[in-house]
Amino acid sequence: MAVDAPEITAEQLRDQTLAWLRDNLPPGWMEAVDAGDDEKVSALRGELDYSEWCVRFGEAGYATPTWPKEDGAGLSLPPGQAKVVNEVLNRYRVPRPFNIIGIGMGGPTIITWGTDEQRRRLLRPLATNQEIWCQMFSEPGAGSDVAGLSTRAIRDGDEWIVNGQKVWTSGAHDSDLGILLARTDLDVPKHRGMTFFLCDMDDPGIDIRPIPQMNGDAEFNEVFFTDVRVPHERVLGQVGQGWAVAMTTLASERLMMGGLRAGLAFDDLLRLAQRHSRTKDPAITGSDLACNQRRAWERPEPEADINSFPDQVDRTVLEDEVD
Repeated sequence: MAVDAPEITAEQLRDQTLAWLRDNLPPGWMEAVDAGDDEKVSALRGELDYSEWCVRFGEAGYATPTWPKEDGAGLSLPPGQAKVVNEVLNRYRVPRPFNIIGIGMGGPTIITWGTDEQRRRLLRPLATNQEIWCQMFSEPGAGSDVAGLSTRAIRDGDEWIVNGQKVWTSGAHDSDLGILLARTDLDVPKHRGMTFFLCDMDDPGIDIRPIPQMNGDAEFNEVFFTDVRVPHERVLGQVGQGWAVAMTTLASERLMMGGLRAGLAFDDLLRLAQRHSRTKDPAITGSDLACNQRRAWERPEPEADINSFPDQVDRTVLEDEVD
């Protein structure tokens, strides 16, 4: 781990992060960023073994700095200190894991609702980009009503038998695990009759069908479940508590998307303006949108950190929503 002192100052944390980057990024990377040499940074990025880098980066705790380091996946930093780490990583354009759903939505949900065993098993492979996740909430007949789902899961001993269909599942064809909401009780109000599962996307009975897009890509999928057996140990939270668990996931999604939109968009715009000597352009200096984005990027609120959500969650509030 890069950080050991529980009372470390912001300056010490910044220095330790910089030292770790100097020891682990390709030689010349940080100097090229400081010099504004985008061509050299791009060349060095092309030489980087991305898979190996993600493992090293995740094991050091920098991919998910607020996650608990005792689970092998973070630095146990509060959001304010994680902000210091992320400022350094952003400054030096450090490659990050692309596991957006897993890190941004799955991880916070596991930290909030998972058992000790689930946390130990699931968090590290998320942080190291070794297990990619997808989210399976939407159904053809439910529209935007998450609780209107009809996919069923029926208990059979230590397993659940799942039948149904999900749609618009991003990246299902490339995922190892999936977040699944299924109806487990038909005799209670719909918000109380759901259970939250973690599903192995290679399980027999799962049929993933890509949805072709106009541009020829197929980022979204239909996912069909036919007598899929999911071990009971893959239930997250309690049986029938799926709505409350899903609210953690969806709240994490909102925080994640807000942080990405406010930060990365302006950073990319600023680099483009610098490259073309247009930093005085009103898009950079004048518009309300640009000013707001600059403020969000330079001084983000702690809760805008996609890894900080577990520190914000009040589980009792989420449980009260189904009362």
